[in-house]
Amino acid sequence: MTGRCPAGGDDRAAPTAGQRARSGAENEAASAPCALGEAPAAWSGFADAAEIRALLTDLLAAERAGARGITEVCLPDCPSVHRPVLRALARDEGRCCTMLARQLRRFGGRVDGAAGAFFARLRAEPHHRARLALLDRGQAWVVRRLDAALPRIRDTDLLADLRWMRDLHVDNLAHARQLVETAGQPGRGDGGAG
Repeated sequence: MTGRCPAGGDDRAAPTAGQRARSGAENEAASAPCALGEAPAAWSGFADAAEIRALLTDLLAAERAGARGITEVCLPDCPSVHRPVLRALARDEGRCCTMLARQLRRFGGRVDGAAGAFFARLRAEPHHRARLALLDRGQAWVVRRLDAALPRIRDTDLLADLRWMRDLHVDNLAHARQLVETAGQPGRGDGGAG
């Protein structure tokens, strides 16, 4: 292809393959701006497929831990006033699990049933209010993790899904914080003192 570099490079026409062969420049590389779209992701600061699989695997384990923790640990011992919000949070965690599993498969990763360490931490906490505080910190961790990862994602489909997930967790973080504020102190009839 002859023509100018679309990134605004030199105004001279690019040499054709025949011109390069005649001049002995058969292996001449394209200029950096012209070839940037063809460069491996890591060269341009974007996450490569292995990094994306690791990110998706970590997020999936965390979301699974959150969904299981809410359903199996928080809901059974919570006051009735907290149940609708906790059910909505668990449903959102499940929606994120579905999306992350789909994206992980798309990037050639393996989806397993592992739940992150967060689940064990929730189970170990005997008080409802402290569980809610952990849930709040878990939502914040996901937001921070996504904030760090989003600038390095080049794939537009994945980027849209992860932005959706981040926005969902920002909203849910507000709900989780409200639950913590309205929960009683440990040992004062908060539904989790036993």
